[in-house]
Amino acid sequence: MKSILLSRNGADRATAYTMSNKLVAVPDGYLVTWLDSQPRNRWAIVNPVTGQIPRSGPLGGPCVDNHCGAALVLVEDSVHGITGGHHSPFEHYRMDLSEPERWRHVATVDVSGTYPSVVADTEGRIHLAFRVPGDRWSLACCRFEDDGWTPSRPLVVADKPDYIYWTNGLATGHDNTLHLVFGNTRVQPDGALLYGAAHIVSHDAGETWRDDEGAVLTLPCPAAATPLLSDDCSGRVQSLSDQQEHAQPGPRNYNYQQINLSNPVVDTEGVVHVVLHNGLAGTADLMSRTALGHWTAESLTAAATHDDPSRRIHVQSSLCLLPDGRLRVALMVEQTEESVWGAPGTSIVLVETGKSGTVENAMQVTPVDPDCAHWLPAQPHPAAPAPEHMPPLLYTRGVNAGGFDNNRNAVQTEVLLCQV
Repeated sequence: MKSILLSRNGADRATAYTMSNKLVAVPDGYLVTWLDSQPRNRWAIVNPVTGQIPRSGPLGGPCVDNHCGAALVLVEDSVHGITGGHHSPFEHYRMDLSEPERWRHVATVDVSGTYPSVVADTEGRIHLAFRVPGDRWSLACCRFEDDGWTPSRPLVVADKPDYIYWTNGLATGHDNTLHLVFGNTRVQPDGALLYGAAHIVSHDAGETWRDDEGAVLTLPCPAAATPLLSDDCSGRVQSLSDQQEHAQPGPRNYNYQQINLSNPVVDTEGVVHVVLHNGLAGTADLMSRTALGHWTAESLTAAATHDDPSRRIHVQSSLCLLPDGRLRVALMVEQTEESVWGAPGTSIVLVETGKSGTVENAMQVTPVDPDCAHWLPAQPHPAAPAPEHMPPLLYTRGVNAGGFDNNRNAVQTEVLLCQV
């Protein structure tokens, strides 16, 4: 395994978040992006085999804070980048591969958005899903076609009042079907929170959306009205008293339990896969959707932790498609007694599964360092055509500044790319 140091000036969340694709294949290797400590998005074209970095530079201007990492998508011979925001507009840039050092500003997406997830379909349309605050926070979308962005419209409205992590992820199939997964936190009668997730689908470029039972959604749809990926909710409920115990701002805050998904992947057979986490229990399952719309679960926990009871799976992960059609999950593993966002000692484990989703092997790819975290893994989100080579892994090595009032900070981290 070859590791390439891209920067010693990364932000504390340099390679966040899984919703936003950070790597696209280009003729000279991979175009990779991360957020530096300024904070400003950076990019580099990297050959992960030779370690050569022929080109690099900034992408856009200074950002609001450490939540504004770029999302990339390849459309024919151009790479499009969506940067920002954090409850602020997004900026849309484009790089033609014939001019690989020039990013051209295309448009401002005038929304109050966070966590951009972006995909392209075979017609060249770009689809964007993101979080929007409000009386009840929503999950919204828009698309870029005919050289302009459509107006934003809300798709799903949260059941939980106040703060929401959707962990929203878009994927598209070869037939241009759009798949959108999102965390579906539901408030129980006694004030407890159920940390579930849901999936909706569009067959007409985002005009109409359906749930897993095929019902057309009236938009915006209440989150509680969409079926959950798993009927097994045992261990996914956090009591009101436990929420209150974890209400302090910081890495143990109860809201981090909502970050319970990887990015979704549609495989060569049209099957949708996504990793569903349980931060309360420190476990994760690979969820796969059958042709009839039913979801099956394959546990990743034993393989990732090597059956060590002192290890637990950190919330959020990265999922990618391998050249032979198998799947690879980049999981964060921590040695803590409860969920801690970016805890020192967090390390990265890769778990490979067969085409049916069954676990085949697991590999520890970073050391366990008690002074810092190896975390926020990013793998290339699938795109057509399928990759010809094993995809690289991008990640951050450093400390978490703590979030909340510390989202704008001067912490510096290392940004690394490795070829596994």
